Amino acid sequence: MARFGLPRNLAIALIVTAIGSCTSENGELTGIDEPKGIIRVGVTSSPAGDFGITVALTGPEGFSARTATMSLGETSAFADLDPGSYTLSTALFGFDCPSVSVTVRGNQTTIAEIVCTRRAGAITGVVLGNVSSGDLPISGASVELSAPGVNLTRHSSANGNVSFVGVEAGEYTVTVFHQHFICPTQTIIVDPSQSTSFTISCTPKTTGVIVGSVIFGVETGSPISDATVDLTGPASRTATSSSNGSFTFDELQPGTYTLTATFPFMNCQAVSADVGAARTTTVQVGCTFRFPLGGEIAGAWAYDRLLRAQTGTCPAPLPDVGIGSMTFNSASGTIEIVGLDPALTIRGTYDNETGIYTGTGTAAAGDGSSIQTDVILNFDINAWDFFPPAPVFFTDATPTSVWTRRHRDPAGSLVCTEVYGAQGFRLD
Repeated sequence: MARFGLPRNLAIALIVTAIGSCTSENGELTGIDEPKGIIRVGVTSSPAGDFGITVALTGPEGFSARTATMSLGETSAFADLDPGSYTLSTALFGFDCPSVSVTVRGNQTTIAEIVCTRRAGAITGVVLGNVSSGDLPISGASVELSAPGVNLTRHSSANGNVSFVGVEAGEYTVTVFHQHFICPTQTIIVDPSQSTSFTISCTPKTTGVIVGSVIFGVETGSPISDATVDLTGPASRTATSSSNGSFTFDELQPGTYTLTATFPFMNCQAVSADVGAARTTTVQVGCTFRFPLGGEIAGAWAYDRLLRAQTGTCPAPLPDVGIGSMTFNSASGTIEIVGLDPALTIRGTYDNETGIYTGTGTAAAGDGSSIQTDVILNFDINAWDFFPPAPVFFTDATPTSVWTRRHRDPAGSLVCTEVYGAQGFRLD
């Protein structure tokens, strides 16, 4: 069968002619379109941000540099690129953004990412008080550095200095607080390439501050929390002591003030305080335990006989538990006890300073004999350990907390003496 085709020598001639038409004089290929490539680039930051950023693209010799603008976290494409090596670079204030080199191949998309890391800067400042003798450093001022997502606090040193290190680049607001000064706010721009400094000059206030504490004791003792502290003088205010017994009255006009504290079962001294402009006055309010005169407590009084001495025949000893009440007269400072000794009522007085109650009572029997009870009760001993809500009024362990019963015959002669100690407590 016959085959159809070009003669062999003619086919070779056509191929040579075709190749010759695509070459230059030096033998390089010409007239053939090479496939192009694409670079898709994104820029991210650590920490993340929301900024617009421009990326520059440079490439082989003869390539005209290009730029693309995008937001952090987004991507942009450089298209129609000849194969070869390219470099991507960008700049962002306050960040280190290393350049990235990529290789472009025809008919391919090359992915590139530029990661920018924020540089840290330093801030130093000084807080001054503009007083009559000139600008003096303010120590202990609270200095706040704030910006969106940033809130740092430092306190000025003895020479008024304050510093913040490792601060990211950006715009910040500096706010200063001090109980004796009014300080303006200031805006600063942090450049990580250099240290940023500020000076804030504050004006003294015309008011003063009282700082105090309420304690259990006159000079030293345990703090009393939740005590009510009343301030009287040029101004009247009320505060409540904190868990460590402290309280504060600020923005007070100069003058003399009186502070009194109240707390259940406590007698608290009144304290005077002189307040001056731009000055802190420190006071301490001491309290001692007291029984609350002016009220009535009903409960069960438990007691034990400590000693029973007798001449002749004594009555039966007291029962183990007595049910009674105590009534207090705040005007006279007297206390009436009913039920402690079932045979009689005991009346006496209470000393707020010592916490000692002294009372007596006498009852006549039908045969003409009598029973006299003399009571000394120490309301202070162990009371704090049981408060609230059941203070110990007196205790066996305290020799002063006893009562003595004396039995006399109709002629008045002593027949028998009984000495009792007791643990009295409130059962509601």
